[in-house]
Amino acid sequence: MITAVVTLISFILLWFFFCSPFCTVNSSHITIEGANTWVSASDASQKIADDVKGKSLFLIRPNEVAQHVDTIPAVESTKIIKQFPQTLIVK
Repeated sequence: MITAVVTLISFILLWFFFCSPFCTVNSSHITIEGANTWVSASDASQKIADDVKGKSLFLIRPNEVAQHVDTIPAVESTKIIKQFPQTLIVK
């Protein structure tokens, strides 16, 4: 009986963190800091949204997203910060 309860609670917690809308990132949860005249915040936000839209914040790898943003011309470096429960900050 205890094993069943622990299994059920574990399943619920896994679903909550990895599948529920509570931790899902979308374009309105992306904050851009440091945009300039060559790279607009909307360009960077769109590039990131293509990678992370609908994913749980727990499943997003900041280094991979930063490498993708760095492909935008005029971007020298990118730092991605996860802010729980569902926000990405791009510097």
